[in-house]
Amino acid sequence: MCFSSSGQSKFHFGARAGNNLANMTMEDIKDISGVTTSLNKTFHFGGIVEYDISSLSDIFCLESGLFLSWKGTEITYRDDAGMTVVTITPIYLEVPFNALYNVNFGASELQFFVGPYLGYIVAGKIKTGDKSEPLHGLKPFDFGLNMGAGIKMDNILVRLQYGYGLRNLDPGGSSSNEMKNRVISISIGCMFGENGL
Repeated sequence: MCFSSSGQSKFHFGARAGNNLANMTMEDIKDISGVTTSLNKTFHFGGIVEYDISSLSDIFCLESGLFLSWKGTEITYRDDAGMTVVTITPIYLEVPFNALYNVNFGASELQFFVGPYLGYIVAGKIKTGDKSEPLHGLKPFDFGLNMGAGIKMDNILVRLQYGYGLRNLDPGGSSSNEMKNRVISISIGCMFGENGL
């Protein structure tokens, strides 16, 4: 649960890491024959902080943190040279702001969460076949919504999350070239503190 008792700190800290199954909506290529997008299998890691909400802290709290998250997509197309795979992998520094609801089951808790996130590209690459180069051309700021569920067992966290990007990352802002992040994340982590490790 989000820890609570008089005299204890309202802030509690932890860490999470795991895999991303990332994709991007790409309006300009979705109807082109022979061109497909698929999941870019990446990862994320970072620290989290929970804040207790007064007397509701056993069932409800706020959660934030700071993460590095690899996103992007894979584009496959066929040309005169054969089949080509282009992998786009932006790396975001990301801050989530989640409302977290807990359902107690004895020593374990089922958790549900939802909230916005803000992200900024700090690095990235685009790989075409065996050739890799720095990623340029996307708008650096991103924002969207996270939602998901998980379970906490003795301060060990297991999470399943879906990130729904809301910003068009196309540098020209054109709806016909719309690019938005979509990410399924699976992670494991732990909390530290009074009842932690």
